[in-house]
Amino acid sequence: ARSADDAARYLRTAQLFGGMATALAAAGRLYGDAGQPAEAADRLFRAGRALAAQGSAEQAIRDLRQALVFAEQAGAGPLKSLIESSIGSATRTE
Repeated sequence: ARSADDAARYLRTAQLFGGMATALAAAGRLYGDAGQPAEAADRLFRAGRALAAQGSAEQAIRDLRQALVFAEQAGAGPLKSLIESSIGSATRTE
């Protein structure tokens, strides 16, 4: 998961935002597999926001919904609210 985080940081610096979103989603899934739901929720939320900003609403909603599951598992109420809001925004642009 840390390697995917590193890749996301590099891609963001290089302004390769599509690749950054992919790396963030991969990191989120890896953190989820490792039993770290708070980290998974954060990465998938960031991936979803990046995808929504790029106009990839369907993919964004998928990652955001997965982030919501992890946020609920982690008991991350404030992040859960942000994710729910982002899902609503992405749904309206779909």
